[in-house]
Amino acid sequence: VVLRQLSAVFSISPRQLDYFRQSYPSIVPHYWVPNPVRAFPNETLPPEPADLARRGNLVTFVNVGRFCRQKGQDVLLRAFALVHERRPDTRLKIVGYGPEQTDITMNISALGLSGAVSIEHHPNDPSEALRTSDVYVSASRWEGWSLAICEALRFGLPVVSTNCEFGPADILVDPRLGRLSADADEADLADKMLYYCDNIDEERAHSDFRRTYVNRFDASRVVPLHAHALMQAAGQVW
Repeated sequence: VVLRQLSAVFSISPRQLDYFRQSYPSIVPHYWVPNPVRAFPNETLPPEPADLARRGNLVTFVNVGRFCRQKGQDVLLRAFALVHERRPDTRLKIVGYGPEQTDITMNISALGLSGAVSIEHHPNDPSEALRTSDVYVSASRWEGWSLAICEALRFGLPVVSTNCEFGPADILVDPRLGRLSADADEADLADKMLYYCDNIDEERAHSDFRRTYVNRFDASRVVPLHAHALMQAAGQVW
């Protein structure tokens, strides 16, 4: 009933669009319209020498997102506990806010990670947390299009992400960008994180590749794609 009334179907995820097309076959045109990724003034600035000196041989992981079941901070903490047991010179920043902050704090304490995990709040701009970290980790149970992953790539960070149903696999299309783990499998997620502990210097060499890649989702490039799709759906000539 609904499909017969539509001029077009839009989605921010190619995999989600394919899923919808297979689930609800129709002759309605389908368009991928990715979310625009904002730029940050300090995304290309190298770390301060004093900051590098403080970090030493530490490998710092970072996660940005609302504190809720969808984002899987519980899975992330269990994975990081496995990593930290084998690599004590690792740290994790969890950036965000939300209803599960108390649970996250309790999990950090229960896993014995109080000295290795910090909770940070940057409600409008996570750039400082990203700029001073080495690897971005997403443990989401589901996503649409992860702007947090794209913003991490803006800062040249490699990404480890659960291969949830939509989103991350649409973005991490090259091993130089990051690695996907089995959905909600903390052991597999930990293995992918350990890879970066062992290869962080080599992976830093791909920072510019990551920045160049994510530029294709800059607002100046994505907005015309949205306009083109809307014009085609309205039967206009672009």
